Amino acid sequence: MRDDGNGFDVGATPHGHYGLRGMRERVLALGGEFEIKSETGVGTTLLFTLSLPRS
Repeated sequence: MRDDGNGFDVGATPHGHYGLRGMRERVLALGGEFEIKSETGVGTTLLFTLSLPRS
Protein backbone atom coordinates (compact mmCIF):
# COMPACT_ATOMS: atom_id res chain seq x y z
CA MET A 1 0.00 0.00 0.00
CA ARG A 2 1.25 3.48 -0.73
CA ASP A 3 0.18 7.02 -0.04
CA ASP A 4 1.54 10.46 -0.83
CA GLY A 5 0.74 11.93 2.58
CA ASN A 6 2.99 13.57 5.15
CA GLY A 7 5.10 10.52 5.92
CA PHE A 8 6.71 9.99 9.32
CA ASP A 9 9.83 8.84 11.15
CA VAL A 10 9.41 5.05 11.31
CA GLY A 11 11.69 4.81 14.37
CA ALA A 12 9.70 7.33 16.40
CA THR A 13 6.22 5.83 16.69
CA PRO A 14 4.37 7.70 19.46
CA HIS A 15 3.43 5.78 22.61
CA GLY A 16 -0.06 4.31 22.44
CA HIS A 17 -0.14 3.94 18.64
CA TYR A 18 -0.36 0.24 17.82
CA GLY A 19 -1.92 0.10 14.34
CA LEU A 20 1.24 -0.56 12.34
CA ARG A 21 2.66 -2.77 15.08
CA GLY A 22 -0.53 -4.85 14.99
CA MET A 23 -0.35 -5.15 11.21
CA ARG A 24 3.28 -6.29 11.43
CA GLU A 25 2.49 -8.86 14.13
CA ARG A 26 -0.41 -10.33 12.13
CA VAL A 27 1.67 -10.65 8.95
CA LEU A 28 4.61 -12.21 10.80
CA ALA A 29 2.28 -14.63 12.64
CA LEU A 30 1.13 -15.87 9.23
CA GLY A 31 4.74 -16.46 8.17
CA GLY A 32 4.95 -13.35 6.00
CA GLU A 33 7.26 -10.38 5.74
CA PHE A 34 6.41 -6.75 6.55
CA GLU A 35 8.32 -3.55 5.82
CA ILE A 36 7.52 0.13 6.28
CA LYS A 37 9.16 2.79 4.13
CA SER A 38 8.31 6.38 4.96
CA GLU A 39 9.84 9.77 4.34
CA THR A 40 8.62 13.01 5.87
CA GLY A 41 6.91 15.13 3.23
CA VAL A 42 6.93 12.31 0.67
CA GLY A 43 4.60 9.56 1.90
CA THR A 44 4.55 6.03 3.20
CA THR A 45 4.72 2.58 1.64
CA LEU A 46 3.79 -0.64 3.44
CA LEU A 47 5.25 -3.77 1.85
CA PHE A 48 4.06 -7.17 2.93
CA THR A 49 4.19 -10.66 1.48
CA LEU A 50 2.26 -13.75 2.42
CA SER A 51 2.64 -17.25 1.03
CA LEU A 52 -0.63 -18.89 0.14
CA PRO A 53 -1.01 -22.61 0.69
CA ARG A 54 -1.24 -24.75 -2.44
CA SER A 55 -4.52 -26.52 -2.88
